[in-house]
Amino acid sequence: MPEHDGRPVVGRASELRREAPAQPRQVRVDRAVMAHHEPRDEPEYRVVDLAPLRDRERAATLGRSDLERPGPAECLFAHDLRDEQLGRHGLDLLCLDLARGRTRERGIVDRVPEGLRLRGERRRPDGHVVDRQDQADGEHDEAERDQGRDGPDGELHAAQSVPPALADNRRMRSLVVGGTGFIGPAVVRGLLAVGHDVAIFHRGEHELELGEVAHVHGDRSRIRDHRDAFARFRPDVAIDMRAMTEADARGTVDAVRGIAARVLAVSSMDVYRAYGRLQSSEPGPLEQLPLTEDSPLREHLYPYRDHTPAGIGQRPPWLDAYDKILVERAVLGTPGIAGTVVRLGMIHGERDTQRRFYGEWKRMADGRPAILMTERAWAFRASRTHLANVAHAIVLAATNERAVGRVYNVAEEQALSYREWATLMAQVMGWKGELVAAENERLPAHLRDDAHITYEQHLVGSTERIRRELGYAEVVGREEGLRRAFEWYAQAPAPDPPGDEKAEYAAEDAALVTLRGSAVLKG
Repeated sequence: MPEHDGRPVVGRASELRREAPAQPRQVRVDRAVMAHHEPRDEPEYRVVDLAPLRDRERAATLGRSDLERPGPAECLFAHDLRDEQLGRHGLDLLCLDLARGRTRERGIVDRVPEGLRLRGERRRPDGHVVDRQDQADGEHDEAERDQGRDGPDGELHAAQSVPPALADNRRMRSLVVGGTGFIGPAVVRGLLAVGHDVAIFHRGEHELELGEVAHVHGDRSRIRDHRDAFARFRPDVAIDMRAMTEADARGTVDAVRGIAARVLAVSSMDVYRAYGRLQSSEPGPLEQLPLTEDSPLREHLYPYRDHTPAGIGQRPPWLDAYDKILVERAVLGTPGIAGTVVRLGMIHGERDTQRRFYGEWKRMADGRPAILMTERAWAFRASRTHLANVAHAIVLAATNERAVGRVYNVAEEQALSYREWATLMAQVMGWKGELVAAENERLPAHLRDDAHITYEQHLVGSTERIRRELGYAEVVGREEGLRRAFEWYAQAPAPDPPGDEKAEYAAEDAALVTLRGSAVLKG
């Protein structure tokens, strides 16, 4: 068993955990020094002066400043820690060597997230960390050099999407384009929670209380005019929450190219060919499920030129040019700047202007005896999740270099049918009514299926990639997510209901009488 007397020692993570000193030093570490390396099981490694970190109070200091008053070397011990600042990876040990005025990893530990790496670090193919003295001896990592990722001094080039914060040892900075809408505020708060400096580019119509953030006001159609403001802020990554068209995305990319290392675009699962099947715009056999990030995309662009999606209200002027496929191409295919894409399923929660579950919630809140749909609509399955989970995924993808050049589906791991969702809503609301299925022609006009929807084509995406590569997991469960959405519905009822509520309820009552009288009622 190694002795912890301040001299470099070699041991295994499990042994060092048992022998950690009882009185830890207060240590804070800048998240900016973290990128990724390959995990290993119970490796041997070199440590100097172990400092345990076990509780969430100390964990909250992670990602907020540089090491305070460091000695020749410091180690951070975080066994069994599961904290959002660490991305819920269960980080065991991070050892920081500050000798010669630089930060470098002194060893590898078990259960470190895949890809963790420190600034200035280089490795030979056998996994050995190459020191600068080793480099002088000619031991270079040929694999990384061949890929053009290392500079002559062993540092990674910012041009290859390493955040500039790594080059000057400052806090990372994120620019959020359109950060005051539905999901944006939660993303901003998530970035602040992991220690980022944040700026928001928006029109200035909604000045939300989001903490210490910088505001740049302007119209996104003229976002290129604000390059000077962005250059002064020096973002490492730009997160575009509202790129609806190719012009939107290209404007953002042009505005930050040469300033930020990367652009992250929020996309949608409507890019898949399965969505074309669902909308009956692309005839053909049903698509295989679940949809992975490599599943075929739609072959026809501009999916909403001939109709307005349900729940969107007044048709926005940009809808004719809407297509997330073109947004993705602009973000991932522009030379000189890296890109990341997150494809979202259907999102519900507070501030959702589409109010996806509003109709069911309103009927349950009003004590209606039944909710009616066709059997096809009740059986339809689509990937969904609460906005807090989406925001968490976006923060992970924006702050993790493993996400450079990658596309990720974001939704719950299991896609429920709409009947299953309605059953869960009833439990949350304490509603005791019936969920009724009927043939389309027996339902009131406002409840009939859209003629162009092929409900047999479910829209279920696989989220295995983001869970495996970035360690994503939900931060809000289904019931809690519904509860939050319903509380907001009660506080912010729909400004203009789609129809006459009393007339709709009367038509539903009449349909129930007919269905029960003809014995075709299905619960």
